[in-house]
Amino acid sequence: MTTIPLHSLMRLGAVGVAVLLAAATGGKTPWLEIAFSLGFGHYLLSLLYAKKQIARVVREPQTLAACAVLVAGAGALYVNGFSLVIYFGVHHVFNEVYLLGRAVRLDDGADARRLRLWSILLNFFIYFGLLRHHAELGFVPRETLVNVLLAGLAVGYPAFFFYLLRLRRSLTTAQLVDLCTFEVLGFLLLVVSCFVNIWFVQIVFYHFVFWALFPLPRMAAQGRGPALTYVALNVAATAFFLLLSPLALLPVHLSAGQWDAQFRFWSYLHITLSFALSTAHPAWITRWFQSRPAAPPVAAASGTGRAPV
Repeated sequence: MTTIPLHSLMRLGAVGVAVLLAAATGGKTPWLEIAFSLGFGHYLLSLLYAKKQIARVVREPQTLAACAVLVAGAGALYVNGFSLVIYFGVHHVFNEVYLLGRAVRLDDGADARRLRLWSILLNFFIYFGLLRHHAELGFVPRETLVNVLLAGLAVGYPAFFFYLLRLRRSLTTAQLVDLCTFEVLGFLLLVVSCFVNIWFVQIVFYHFVFWALFPLPRMAAQGRGPALTYVALNVAATAFFLLLSPLALLPVHLSAGQWDAQFRFWSYLHITLSFALSTAHPAWITRWFQSRPAAPPVAAASGTGRAPV
């Protein structure tokens, strides 16, 4: 009997928590306050645990310059009201595909690269298919959007499973399950979305819950201390931000409008910095923020062809 792989269990568990909490609260108070508080905690801890990556980026002029250009570009998008639904979608899909790549190591052959490409495209179609009713996608005529998404799904699913099955002989059953769990779950959620509205915040909350779980196995492998510290920091950060939320009874807390505005701002900043600090992105993004190898020594001027001592 094959057990469900840990990475897939974390994904399924995060989806379950998001669905149950939304159902228990009716999608209203305290749903948004809890979801955003966990999100603010996620943003804070992502910086705390990325100290080495931050130091690496700021240490070299070329990576620091690339980061400055990235932040400036994202700042222009934010100021001009670019859709957070679209911006988060890019962040979400790259996370789903490239974090899975850490759990299931594939070779760099043509079929593996094509599987990754179709996984990215298919996850985009799933994400926007689930949120097809969202107001921030209203700039595309509804019928056009639905037709494009249906066409993308109709092509994406067969292509994804075609390349997955081509790799079947080199995969264990657990790896095969891991590689298609989210795509199968996405199909089921698309069916559900025909009868029940799926909200943007539900998908965002799934992302936060998943990230609360994802680092734990590796931390636990280092001993109980790092894992317990991470859990405690998550709980403390979430509780702290709940005290600042509109739900709080404290005399000083944020209004609903301020709460939403702060969430949008810090979400933009977090997503932007993740492109520079996280390797869970395509190589054409991450290479701009990686240290460049030192140039080889120049041969001696005498023409001997040997490097100077």
